[in-house]
Amino acid sequence: MNNSISLIYAAISPLKNEWVRCSLLGPSWRLYLNDAEGASLTLKEGKFMMKPDHFYLLPSFTKAEGNCDHDVNQLYIHFRLDEDLDLVPRRLYSVPATDELRTLAQKNSLMLENISAVGLKESIKLIHLISAVLLECEGLERQTITENVIKKVITHINGHLAESLTVSELAGMACMSNSTFMRRFKQETGRSPHNYIMGIRCSQAMHLLQNTSLSIECIAMNLGFSSRFHFSKAFKNSHDLSPGEYRTQYR
Repeated sequence: MNNSISLIYAAISPLKNEWVRCSLLGPSWRLYLNDAEGASLTLKEGKFMMKPDHFYLLPSFTKAEGNCDHDVNQLYIHFRLDEDLDLVPRRLYSVPATDELRTLAQKNSLMLENISAVGLKESIKLIHLISAVLLECEGLERQTITENVIKKVITHINGHLAESLTVSELAGMACMSNSTFMRRFKQETGRSPHNYIMGIRCSQAMHLLQNTSLSIECIAMNLGFSSRFHFSKAFKNSHDLSPGEYRTQYR
């Protein structure tokens, strides 16, 4: 298994007036640590008050809403995991801030407050913090795909993102009807085939926008979108930014 973590963005930010019914759905993982009480995350399971002595992890494409009505500063880090690590239950994970983790967080917070841009050394330090929190996170287990035929389909999807990848084609590979395939696929991955494919494509697009000079049209073509318009619409629906806005903000 390839245990790759890619840093996307990290910053210290005041939450008051920023987190007001703030949608946090996106294709990146998010790590939060607040310096005071007063902020909350609302998911389908309910409302969770964020404690300053805990880290909070949101996997990619986990629908959540952030709210804050107090003076709270937040260390937040957006990152990407390889697809083989990304198949985990979509829910909020909390990790107690041990002395070791808090020391790492304080060093990274101080670093972010005193630099204008995150370079290679800073990225390594931030990834060290991410790794340390992931290692301490209980219940963070990759979902096991039990059906070999679904494993085969997922392998095909990941290797053929530039192709159309219709449900009918994938169901045919699995020797199932469309409805049976869609039900089995969601049982195994927690997502519909369409949402899974869009998630992988948008995740790959984030990496290409941030780390290459490929045009948006070229990225759209390489990832199987029918046009730049289709790509831009799908990307903005998942990340609240157009591809161009994302490249400007995070590159």
